[in-house]
Amino acid sequence: MDRGLSQSAMARLLGVDAATILNWERNKTQPGPARLRSLCQFLGYFPEAIPTDLPSRIRAARHLLGLNQDQLAERLGVNPSTVQKWEHGRKRPYPRFVRLFEDLVEQSGLPKYAV
Repeated sequence: MDRGLSQSAMARLLGVDAATILNWERNKTQPGPARLRSLCQFLGYFPEAIPTDLPSRIRAARHLLGLNQDQLAERLGVNPSTVQKWEHGRKRPYPRFVRLFEDLVEQSGLPKYAV
C-alpha cells in the first residue's frame, strides 16, 4: 500500500499469484527462500523480526540468499541433515562453521547480531 500498488500488481512484480500476497499479509503462509530475497529487495528491509538465536539466524540468512537446506549444505560441504539439525537447534555448529555463518549473514544483508 505504501508504494501505491495493488496486491495484483505486487504479485506480478514478484512473480507470484495475488492470493499468495494475501496469504503473506494475513500470516497464513510465509515466503519461501526463493521469494524472500526478492521480497526484501522490493520492500527495502527484512519483513520479519530480526532473529537473535543462532538457529533462526542461520535459517533467515539462508532464506535471504534464496538457498534451500541442500544448497546451503553443498555450499558448506556438509550433509543436508546437519543443516537441518543446526536450524532446529539440535546440534551446534563447530566454530569454523559459525565464522562461515557470520559471512553468510553479511552476504545476505540480514542486520548483524552476534552469532
